[in-house]
Amino acid sequence: MASEKIRILILGDELGLSESLSTALTNAGHDVLVCLRPDEASTTLSQKRIDYVLVDCMLPGSMNGVDFVESVRANFSQKKFKFILMSGIFTDRDFIKESLNRTQAIAFIQKKVPFDPNQVVRLITSPEEKKEDVPARKVLYGMFANQTVTSRQKRKIIESLEEVSGFDLPFIYSLLVETESSGYLNIYEKNGSVSGISISSGRIVGVDVEDHTTYLGEMLIQSGFSTPEHVQAALGERTNQKIGSRLIRANQLSPHAFDLILTEQMNLRISRTVSDHTIRINFASAEVESLTPCIDSDQLQIYLHDWIASKLTTAW
Repeated sequence: MASEKIRILILGDELGLSESLSTALTNAGHDVLVCLRPDEASTTLSQKRIDYVLVDCMLPGSMNGVDFVESVRANFSQKKFKFILMSGIFTDRDFIKESLNRTQAIAFIQKKVPFDPNQVVRLITSPEEKKEDVPARKVLYGMFANQTVTSRQKRKIIESLEEVSGFDLPFIYSLLVETESSGYLNIYEKNGSVSGISISSGRIVGVDVEDHTTYLGEMLIQSGFSTPEHVQAALGERTNQKIGSRLIRANQLSPHAFDLILTEQMNLRISRTVSDHTIRINFASAEVESLTPCIDSDQLQIYLHDWIASKLTTAW
């Protein structure tokens, strides 16, 4: 019996873009529908089986793309749509992170000129790759014993994960780095808190975790890179510069030492996500600026050993 085609809905009033996307996706073997308005798209979603929804962040009328996705999730909570956001205007890092966090979309596509519709085609899971009868978490661990799994297949497994254990995160981090992924991993705790890990081409470049312990000033003092007097003086300055920049400007701290502390701060904050309770995760592919300092694959191997040895219990 032939596999059922994936059905995709494109929402956006930029006709040229919608046409090129529709052509590329149709040529890849998918069924494609195009809607120009949010109300038209909502009606279609209520009446038809749709697997993926491509949404432009700039829509006609008062509703933007992020608001539309949130409304669909609220009104059709029983349906499991996969959303991909697109924008050629709203492309700053904070907007992308916030929109992915709010919508739990699987990707954010920047509409650069010239636009390559195949980047969207690559995000869509083909029927042969869909393994709904096997839990994604079981497939995740099964791939460690399979040397033939490709990087693309590994990324697809990560994108399909939803509810996992906090103890799964070291393995998920290692796969995101190994496959040179770019995007944002959002971690949703049951208490409502959200953590975010930013990854650029397989390097962890940002860690947004609720944390009230790893203060840079204290870490600089504890590491011996600065003195309490210098830190206190820097904190007393009336400037918007970060404490490290203030100390470096005053020749009281080397840039290299500050990078080491920032990397260690990322390590400590990521380690706090590795815990023995159930969480929800969402990895969204997106272009992420390459920043320094960062945690690359070599550094991650050292940290992984520490996280696993100090966090994972024998019973688990």
